[in-house]
Amino acid sequence: MGIYNAHVLEVLYQEGFPLWLEASIQIKQAGGLQRGKSDAIDAVRIAEYAYRFRDRLRIWQPTRSVLKQLTELSQLRHRLQSAINQLAVPLTEQKRFGDRALQHQLKEHCGESLKALKKDLEQVEASLKSLIQNDAELKTLFNLLTSVPGVGTIVATEIIIATDEFKTITEPKKLAASAVRLPRRCSAL
Repeated sequence: MGIYNAHVLEVLYQEGFPLWLEASIQIKQAGGLQRGKSDAIDAVRIAEYAYRFRDRLRIWQPTRSVLKQLTELSQLRHRLQSAINQLAVPLTEQKRFGDRALQHQLKEHCGESLKALKKDLEQVEASLKSLIQNDAELKTLFNLLTSVPGVGTIVATEIIIATDEFKTITEPKKLAASAVRLPRRCSAL
């Protein structure tokens, strides 16, 4: 449902409806190889899945507001880093092959923008760090994750977000399987 999912969940939750949120891939894989696709067929498959796995029912709870803030800051951090890369990489490439006068001119045009973006990035990273340090649950999870060799601050943050503080993914095998689906902003880390 994309962006509308959050609003629908919020409204239904406020109205007191018990909600079971399941990944569509989970439902698809549980059904095995199947042919045909339509809204009616999908509705039947979802109902069959719900009946078959009713013993695994987990009533959905909304994400804590601090995690929503963490998510928004992490996304902003990613956008700022992308903008910095879009401006800085061509300048670096131009330095190797281009005319020095042109290089100086390009750097002059982008210099202030890069400084401002880098300052914004530093502020967002400070906000992320502060948010984590000021919340006992986030701080504990973050410290545990970053104690693993090779897991830095960005990857730890993305894992906390992707697993909803390990509430939606609790088993090691499921975490490993979902690692492939972590946001692309983790892949370069």
